[in-house]
Amino acid sequence: MLTALQAHADLATLADTYGSDKASRLPDEETCYPWIAHTYDALYEFLFPTARDSVQRVFECGIGSADENVLSNMGPKGQPGASLRMWRDFFPRAQIVGADIDPNILFQEERISTYLVDQCSPVSVEQLWEAVGPGQFDLMIDDGLHTSDAARSLFEGSIHRLAPTGWYVIEDVLLEQFPDYEAWLEAWPGPKWFAVPDGERWGLIAIRAVEPGSDQGLMHS
Repeated sequence: MLTALQAHADLATLADTYGSDKASRLPDEETCYPWIAHTYDALYEFLFPTARDSVQRVFECGIGSADENVLSNMGPKGQPGASLRMWRDFFPRAQIVGADIDPNILFQEERISTYLVDQCSPVSVEQLWEAVGPGQFDLMIDDGLHTSDAARSLFEGSIHRLAPTGWYVIEDVLLEQFPDYEAWLEAWPGPKWFAVPDGERWGLIAIRAVEPGSDQGLMHS
């Protein structure tokens, strides 16, 4: 656990504390993953500028396997569970739920529970939510396989668990693949925001739940 001082740190500092690649203040050669850190902290701090204490539940697919035989792994020095621990400290009242295809990195800690899932399999996604039990999430993140088909499978099997005022974020979308995502997201009636925080290569898709009686949102695609 972090100290009382560190518990109030910003998201990038928490990412460095645990080894998440979502943001960093470290030199590139000092991180535990073999690529340049993302700059996703700006988006998340924008989405939750003053509501950190009100967030009750967070879900993330992709715990961060260090097994190089697992697709979309974090490399041999990767820290499984880094982002889940980061979210636990960034949202001090939230229960954190993680899921991954690698059974060897599942774990349970204070306010963190993890489950097995193959996000490409609708049956597996359905079984995941049966195991998790009832309840909606204020933030849901797909940091899993990073393909359009995998993202669609997880989204369509999970979006019903997003709270009315929640956000569903798909991370690490290659810019040349944005049209593939946009094609199947056209059926989604809520607002969608396509963001490019990492320069010319990677982007994010932030999806707002449909809020009854409200047409507010960031931007419709």
